[in-house]
Amino acid sequence: MPGRAHTPVPASVSMPLIEGVKNEVVCRDTAIRDIIPLQLKPYDEAVHSALKRG
Repeated sequence: MPGRAHTPVPASVSMPLIEGVKNEVVCRDTAIRDIIPLQLKPYDEAVHSALKRG
């Protein structure tokens, strides 16, 4: 079944998300940081944390 090999998420949801990953996005507007104060992590640290959580 395409789109369900590694996730319980339906293909109708997962495939558009996967397709969106191929588009490079660079966000320069930082206004959201005033609304939601969040300590940002470097990419490597974020990936490590996500993989550690399983």
